[in-house]
Amino acid sequence: TRIQSNAYRLLGWSGAGVEAAKLQALEKSVRAESAALAESVRAFAATVDDSVDQALIAPIVPAMDAFHKAVGDVADMAALDPVTGLIMMTSAEIEYDKLQKLVAALVKANDAQTDQSSDRARQVASTARFQYFAVFAACLLVGGGLALVATRLISRPVVEITRVMNSLAAGDKAFPVP
Repeated sequence: TRIQSNAYRLLGWSGAGVEAAKLQALEKSVRAESAALAESVRAFAATVDDSVDQALIAPIVPAMDAFHKAVGDVADMAALDPVTGLIMMTSAEIEYDKLQKLVAALVKANDAQTDQSSDRARQVASTARFQYFAVFAACLLVGGGLALVATRLISRPVVEITRVMNSLAAGDKAFPVP
């Protein structure tokens, strides 16, 4: 969008007689930004390995190249004849519109994939939460069972020994000592 806007600005400045140094700086900026964006798009497209994403990104590369060429043509013509450059801007507009539609389709697909990933993450979190509470409940049951068994295994003999010791302390020796 900035490249498109600056291309229009370049044509306007050229027709308005803005000083040559400013025009050259803006032309250089338009060309450099357009070239950098085209290169970034190509580099990004080369890193995509998912076939669905590749299918969405593949048409963006030539569309970006066509936009870059159209903007270059406008910049070339701006110095010679701004009115003809403005007519040539129609080509840049057409390429810009194509590029915008392709990027919008990519964004829409990306949003759908993000929504799917988010839904899967929520499902995984829900499953993990359930598993956590299931394991926690199982640990409570096992721990409670072990505590009950330990209480019975330890407290009964202690109670029995205490009963025997109390009887012995009272002088009663007529019973077997377990």
